[in-house]
Amino acid sequence: MCGSSLRQVFLGVLGDERATLPLVLSIALPAFIFVVWLLWIPVCILGKEARGEVGGVSILPGVPLFPLAAWGLAALLNLIHDRLGLILVGGFHVLLFLAFLGSLVHSSRVLRRSDAEPGAKS
Repeated sequence: MCGSSLRQVFLGVLGDERATLPLVLSIALPAFIFVVWLLWIPVCILGKEARGEVGGVSILPGVPLFPLAAWGLAALLNLIHDRLGLILVGGFHVLLFLAFLGSLVHSSRVLRRSDAEPGAKS
C-alpha cells in the first residue's frame, strides 16, 4: 500500500504518467545537469595538475550559464515533441558525465603514477 501511494504521488495527483515529465524537467533534469557541470571543476583541477600546470581554474561564467541554457533548451525541445528535450539534453549530459568520469580516472592514474616514481616532485 505504501509503494502504491508513493507511486501515486510520483506520478501526479491523478496518477497520469504524463504528470511525471514536468516533475522530471523541473527537478531531476536540472539537478543532474548542474551535478554534471559541477563535476567539471575537479576534472579541470586534476587535469591541470596531471599535466604539471600551475594556476587556478575559473568556472565562471560557464557553470551557472551552461546548465541554465541546457535546461532551457530541454524545455524548448519538449515543446516540439513530448520528451525530445529530456532525451537529447539528458542523453548529452549522460555522455558528458561519463567523459568527465573518464577524465577524472585518467588524471588520478597519471598523478598516482607520478607520485609513485622515484624522484617525483612533492
